Amino acid sequence: MPGLFIKSTGLSDYEVRPTWFWEVYGPDLVAGFRYSFNVEDDWKEVDASVRSFQPAAPLDVGTYTLHVQSQSASGVWSRSASESVIVRILSPYTPTDLLFTGTVATDNIGQWSLEKIHLPELWGYLKVLEDAGLQRSEVIVAVIDTGYTNHPDLIGPPTNLLIDQGYDLIASPIDAEDGDGVDPDATDEGDGNISVDNSWHGSGVASVIAALSDNGGNGVAGIGLNSVKVIPIRALGKNGGTTYDIAQSIRYAAGLPNDSGKVPDVVAKIINLSIGAYVSSDPYVDEALEAVAGMGIIVVAAAGNEREDGKSEVAYPALSDHVVAVAATTYFDSIAPYSNPGDLVDVAAPGGIGDFFPSHLEYTNTWRDWVIAASPKFEKTHPLISDDYVYAGIVGTSIATPHVAGVLALLCTVDNRMDLAAALEIFERSSMDLGPQGKDRDFGHGLLHALHAFGAYNVIREEVLLPISSKTGNPELRLQSVPVGKIDERHLIVRLHNENTVSAKALGHAADVLTAKGVTLVSGHVGRDNLVQVNEAANIQDVREDLLTEEEVVAVFFNYRYFPL
Repeated sequence: MPGLFIKSTGLSDYEVRPTWFWEVYGPDLVAGFRYSFNVEDDWKEVDASVRSFQPAAPLDVGTYTLHVQSQSASGVWSRSASESVIVRILSPYTPTDLLFTGTVATDNIGQWSLEKIHLPELWGYLKVLEDAGLQRSEVIVAVIDTGYTNHPDLIGPPTNLLIDQGYDLIASPIDAEDGDGVDPDATDEGDGNISVDNSWHGSGVASVIAALSDNGGNGVAGIGLNSVKVIPIRALGKNGGTTYDIAQSIRYAAGLPNDSGKVPDVVAKIINLSIGAYVSSDPYVDEALEAVAGMGIIVVAAAGNEREDGKSEVAYPALSDHVVAVAATTYFDSIAPYSNPGDLVDVAAPGGIGDFFPSHLEYTNTWRDWVIAASPKFEKTHPLISDDYVYAGIVGTSIATPHVAGVLALLCTVDNRMDLAAALEIFERSSMDLGPQGKDRDFGHGLLHALHAFGAYNVIREEVLLPISSKTGNPELRLQSVPVGKIDERHLIVRLHNENTVSAKALGHAADVLTAKGVTLVSGHVGRDNLVQVNEAANIQDVREDLLTEEEVVAVFFNYRYFPL
């Protein structure tokens, strides 16, 4: 017979209708549930697909005992699982930020994307718990993107953007466009690589997570409601970003050794990657993703925006086993027409439709088509002035991704023991199923539901989860043969044996080997992993094959190109 487990901390909505979360264990299929309050003789049956439930009628504030039974396929009811619950009054929390509710300039449409994921209800519930004595901690999200701008809704004062912890990890001065390579200045110099002059992509993404909230009625509200901070890491410049820079940025965010020689004072719990490359795998980046997943750090990545171009799988790194892959939905809860499908899609979040699909049935020509974010004017270049900082409509899986990262971070302010396995469990148990029943290639497990995600996390925190660091349990590093996708024609990543980084003599020999092969070090020093520049007249694949013949060389990785999604 199936058994039941109930977890509730008095979770209720504004109508004082509590929500309970239950889980089933046992070998039999479950045909249905039934519940009763206080006594076990007034049973009301519930559909078998329900795992979270609200009673039809409001309940008075007070303490109740909920009894739940499950029915097997053969029609036999299990023994009751019971839980004492406290029903409290809960109202959705409304921040004072002007654009949260909307203005005439935004068609009186506010941050609809936050309403869609039931975030105000979660905010309200956390406020109730804080009033009851709950202590929450600050959580850090690393946004690996184009860097940051001095948008007043991000830097304040006060600030949710940890500028002094940020870093520019673009190794090549040519790509960096700021005259130097790796340095502690993560300022966005502009990228200018999409249909507008500059995307200021990193600022828009960061604002979804950590825009200042309740700051005198200004701007937008961040999902973290001032309890989540963002470390800006610059890995994308005018030519996008590369394999090497992305991997080094991931390592920096996690406090692992990296090209900068530095680590942040407090490492990130969540890493947001609203970026992508169309490759089947990128083993150098995947190695970094596996390492941080093993540390309990959760990486959230965008599925990609090329569905209309015939892409049948998500972009990388959403294609990695070591991340949460996020699809995008419209205001009307359908899959966005650009959002890439794929077997590895885990969850969906609002991304809008924009004005890229004016003939689409859901196109409204209003702010319902866009997600509002804090961003400089797209046509402006660096350096920016105060008048350039506005609130823009952004669309894409890029902007859906920080909704998921922000909610996960908000849950971690209550308990930061969450890892990738727990995050995936949360989405499976709590998401709003919008496509075919169960997990599908468009929505994954469904649309993010912040309130139910918290309830699911409450259940998971009481259970023992097997520690896994990937979706497949197969962390094998796949070595490359021929490149698949857009590669950087100038650079390769050369990995040397560990012993070649020990002594000055070994370092000198390794440098001689690299020089003899027609490449020069970009970093200026020899380490285990080296970004090297291929001489202009050389063929990059010939150089790679030649390097692999050397005893000192363990592997040579292609340097793929990544872009904002």
